[in-house]
This record gives sequence, structure tokens and C-alpha cells, in this order.
Amino acid sequence: MKKYKNLINNFFSLYVLQITNIIIPLITLPYLVRVLGVEKFGLVSFSQTFATFFIVLVDFGFDLSIVRLISIHSEFKNKISEIVSSVLIIKIILISISFVVYYIIISNVQKFDNNFLLFLLMFGIIIGQGLFPTWLFQGMQKMFYITILNVGVKLFFLALIFLLINSSKDYLYYPILLSLGYIGILPFAYYLAIKNFNIKFYIPKYLKILYYFKYSSHFFVSRIAVRLYEGGGLFIVGLISSDLVTGYYAIADKLRGAITSLYSPISKVLYPYIAKEKNITLYKKMFLFINLINIVGLLILFIYTESILNIIFGTYSETTVLLLRIFVFVMLLDVPSILLGYPLLGALGHTNFVNYSLVVTAIIYISVILILYLFDILTPLLVAIIYVVTIFIEVMLRVYGVTYKYKIFKKDRYV
Repeated sequence: MKKYKNLINNFFSLYVLQITNIIIPLITLPYLVRVLGVEKFGLVSFSQTFATFFIVLVDFGFDLSIVRLISIHSEFKNKISEIVSSVLIIKIILISISFVVYYIIISNVQKFDNNFLLFLLMFGIIIGQGLFPTWLFQGMQKMFYITILNVGVKLFFLALIFLLINSSKDYLYYPILLSLGYIGILPFAYYLAIKNFNIKFYIPKYLKILYYFKYSSHFFVSRIAVRLYEGGGLFIVGLISSDLVTGYYAIADKLRGAITSLYSPISKVLYPYIAKEKNITLYKKMFLFINLINIVGLLILFIYTESILNIIFGTYSETTVLLLRIFVFVMLLDVPSILLGYPLLGALGHTNFVNYSLVVTAIIYISVILILYLFDILTPLLVAIIYVVTIFIEVMLRVYGVTYKYKIFKKDRYV
């Protein structure tokens, strides 16, 4: 049991963090739907989804590539300082580029310019999430520290949301509070990094910075691919539909996201652990158990969709019910796909195959969406159905990789 102590501690820390990340939206989202109204909620959700595309750019795949490097070099303090310093310089440059592009878009595209201030304020989450060093603590397998930080700050800003947002006119407070929450936590996170890991910040040589940039570039491609079909649905619906329809779609999509995020800690903890220990026996047991739990939970959600939506949000439409039931199939396929991806194939050195599966499915997703859009037959319902097909193709590719191409499950440990 001792050899699994660090793994268990990280699981516990990440689950406390993830449960907080789920409970707070489950408290705030119903409140926001009731107070702001479905229409304004749709607008706010659309602006937040737009910002997440730039978050992916700033992250640049470091949450995958650098986690693995830090995990491997965790005992070499000078190397860790070099990695962290290089990554932060790259991120600051990417944030600067993002702001220029972001500002040009929201200033010149009518859909965004009509709500210019809302979109501008939402840029704060790009800064905060982009600079938050989750990848450092995850790679060092010390998630306890940022768990305490995140929980404390999010509970504080939860209280502010209830205090300051009381009507549809207060919708601009949401991006302000969200951004302040992400940015305000940064000094504390880096203080803990310096104190616990002896990080020394400096400007590495140009070639070193370039090396980490290039090393993470193929991870970035995969992250963009994921974002295109995970966040792309809500964004596309926001472009082709009214704020009211977007709001109803967002209700179903946000609930899907909250449920799927339950499995994120497992993925994040398994990734550095499998990369280091290559314990396939333990992985297989966890894979079967997690998917069994997922199936049972989704069956309950499918049967009691109307009641669950009514209890949580206090409102729903027939479209929302149908969308959420379609998303049940997304989640049924998404969980095994996530677990077979970076926590297994990626951790064992088959990153290119994982990225390939993401890029192929993203190309299919975008191609179908564009074709339907050009023929003017694209609807929110079709966007959701295409998402199901996309995830099905992705999981089938990864099953092929695990079972046939690399024959990973035929071994107890991967050499």
C-alpha cells in the first residue's frame, strides 16, 4: 500500500478539487439561469466558450507535454527551474499574441462587438488559467497544495456571485469575478512552487525555450482538435442561433461538462503515474471499475432527465431534454476514450497515435459541420449528434491502438 501512497494522495487532492469544480458550477449555474434568464445565460456561456479557444492556445499542450517531463526529471531541481522558466516565457508571449487577435475579433465582428465589454472582461480568464501552474504540481505529483488554494478562492468568489449578481443587468459581474478568481490565485501558487520545489525563475537560453516550444507543439495540435469538437458545439450554436436557443443548449452542455469533469482527476493522476511505473495491471482494474460506475450513472441520468434538469436549473425545454439524452451517449463513449488516451497510450510513449486520433476526429467533425452549414441545414440537434459520431470514431481508433497496434493489455507492465 505504501508504494501507492503518493498516487492515492494525488487522487484524493484532485478529487477534492474536482468536486469543488463541479459543485460550484452546479450551484452557480442554476442560480445564474434563474437570475440572468436563459437568454443572458446563453450569451455569457457563448463568450466564455469563445475565450476557451484562446486558453488552449496559451496552454499550448503544456498540461500534457510538460507534466511528463517534470515527472521524469522531478528529482533534478535545476532542470525543473529551466522547464518552468521556459514555459512561463512562452506563455507570456502567447498571451500577448492572443490579446491582439482577441481584440481585433471582438472589435470587428458584429456578433462580438454588440457585447464588446462582456468579451473584453472575459479575457481575464485567459490570463489566469494560462499562467496557473497546474502542470508543475501535477508533474511533481503534489496536488494537495493547489487543491487548498483553488477550493479557498473559489468558495470566496462563489459568495461574491450570490452577493453581486441579482438580476439580468448584473451579467457583467460574472466575467469580472471569474477573471479575478483565476488571476488572484496566481501569486499564492507561485509562492508555493518556490517554497516547496525550490524553483528559481530566470531567462533560459533561446535554444532551450525553442526546444520546449517545439516539444509541445504536437500536443498543442491535439488540444486544439479536442477543443474544436468539445467546445465547438456551443460556439457554433451561439453563431447560428439566438441567445435563447444558445442558453438552452448551454444548460445541457454545461451539465455534460460537469459530469465528464468527474473523471478528469483520474486522467491527470494516472498520466504521470503510468509514465513512471507502467503498471498495466492496476490500470486495467481502474479502467473497468470507472466505466462500470459511468454506465450506471448515465443510465439514471437518461431515465430521469426531466426531473434532474428541473431540480438543478428550475427550467428546461424539450430541446434541452433531447440534447442532454444525446449527450449521455457522448459521455458513455468519452470516458473510455479519455482513459485510453494520454493516461495510457500517451504515458507509454505513443503520444503521436493519441494526437492522430484527435486530429482525425476533429477533421471529420469540422468537415461535417461545414457541409451542413453551407447547405443551411445545421441545427443544435445535429451539432450534438455529430459530436456523438465524432467521439465514437475517436474511441474506436484508441481501442485499435491499445488492443491491436501496441497490444498493451496483453502485458502486466509495459517495457
